[in-house]
Amino acid sequence: MRKITLTLASSLEEFKNERMHFADKIASWNDFYIDHMDTRVSLLKSESVDHSLSADGKQVELNELFKSCDMACFIIGKTVGGYTKEEFGVALQNFTENGTPKIYTYFKTLDAPDESVGQFRAELERIGHYYQLFSHISEVENDIKHSIDRYIIETNKTKRENEIEHITIADSTLVVVHSFIKGAEFEKVFPSAKVKYVTQKWGKSTLDYCNAGRAQFCIGNHNDVLKYLNENKNSKLKILGTIGHSMGGRNFSIIVRSDSSLIDKTLDEIKDNLAEHVILVGTNTDRFRGLLTVLGVDADWITEKEIKLIDNPDPELSIFDLNPNAIMVAGQNVRLQALNSNKYAELLPFTELDRETRRELLNNSENVLVSNSDFLTENKLDEYEIFQTLTNNFNALSRDFNAVDAFVDDLLDECELVIDDYDLREKLVRRALYETYRLGTPVV
Repeated sequence: MRKITLTLASSLEEFKNERMHFADKIASWNDFYIDHMDTRVSLLKSESVDHSLSADGKQVELNELFKSCDMACFIIGKTVGGYTKEEFGVALQNFTENGTPKIYTYFKTLDAPDESVGQFRAELERIGHYYQLFSHISEVENDIKHSIDRYIIETNKTKRENEIEHITIADSTLVVVHSFIKGAEFEKVFPSAKVKYVTQKWGKSTLDYCNAGRAQFCIGNHNDVLKYLNENKNSKLKILGTIGHSMGGRNFSIIVRSDSSLIDKTLDEIKDNLAEHVILVGTNTDRFRGLLTVLGVDADWITEKEIKLIDNPDPELSIFDLNPNAIMVAGQNVRLQALNSNKYAELLPFTELDRETRRELLNNSENVLVSNSDFLTENKLDEYEIFQTLTNNFNALSRDFNAVDAFVDDLLDECELVIDDYDLREKLVRRALYETYRLGTPVV
């Protein structure tokens, strides 16, 4: 069991009853701390040492309490004696040099305190030490209780993070995934851990990898993760929060040749003529869900109408040389290539869809950060705090345009972009960052 020491310094006579009540409070708090936080708070009362015996070393012994304790509480009433000042000085020096103890100082509100009280408050203000005023000891007790709670949580967090030796992150060469993984700076969140990034083919295999405990964090499509959890009741995956939308949301793209008979057709006309074409799309991807959303149909409709599908998650434009009637649900690499050529055109672009369809496309493309629940539980990690810290790290990039430029350069080197033209590659990366995370500036 962990032990936290709290040294209480105050006038022996003036706060005699308050000190006794404070000790009772600590004892009652310990019932909770022991049962729920595996922690005991030990109260050390410096006033119990007779200051008149300082000549034989008792004050030296007393000062040691303020060097070794975790928290020091000073309660000031009518006067401030020389020993109190000395004890405060010892605590402050040790805090400056070693980071402990945490010092909490309280002044009782009085009509006519001794001059020494005003002088001590002025000294604390000069050095920038925060203090509080109180009318009743219960105010001090409540504040100390909250301070102990924070201290336990913060130090336990630091202790746990420092005990984690290895972290594996399931990464990807996709811009949307790799950019968040890179910008979240896991090394800062787990400073003592050796962080390893393992590139995975994004999709179910990534979820399997994290579920098996081979990775502690990954990113997945929200719908895919929910489906995975539904199909695997004993899954170890834990959704931490939403991080953004894949480019298949606002940039959902259906590509055809520029001479396709489907161009300038209405939605109903396109649906009536689909059987004459072949559609290339990954049938287990958010792009396929997007296609169904845009068409306003379900998978059964595709089957009933005998629409020809080729399960290809990453089709290339060269397919049109083999089959001019092909319809391609494209990724962003291919989309950018198509839009920079007069050989191809888009059907049913996002901006021309109705509001409900656009909203559903965004929902289909929503991505979440996922962790392994065993990892979180075993290390007693606060999932909300971990998620907030990682997202805050990533969002900090937006405050520095130079940092964004350097970030883009890194992504150009580290992501898989099947485009030879450098300007197009950079355009794709910057568009992905802005459209997904509102990082950087809009790209036309």
